[in-house]
Amino acid sequence: MRTLIIFFLLCLPAQAASVQLAWDAVTSYEDGVPLEEEKIVKYEVFRATNQSLNGAIRVGFDLTAADYTDTTVVPKNTYYYFVRAYLIDTLPSENSNVASARIWPPFKTAIRSVVIVR
Repeated sequence: MRTLIIFFLLCLPAQAASVQLAWDAVTSYEDGVPLEEEKIVKYEVFRATNQSLNGAIRVGFDLTAADYTDTTVVPKNTYYYFVRAYLIDTLPSENSNVASARIWPPFKTAIRSVVIVR
């Protein structure tokens, strides 16, 4: 049975309290044989709160696009993500590389007036 492989998972800046992920779309099997045109690759995205990925939860599934925005993140946390690809007739791919994102709280801008007396 052939398997799929995902390359290059990347976290990108997004709106406050969200993480945008993007990866290279799968176009061939792990052995380099191109996917048949009618094959639909689906992806699932996992998130953990530790580098060892213990307790990772699936936050996105049945995705057909090679991107995902996680809007369930909480400020002051670091998240670690990986992606798997699959076809109906294949096992899921190995985990992609791990990408991480630190969620910072929104910053408030304070403007102070300065008076210079000479």
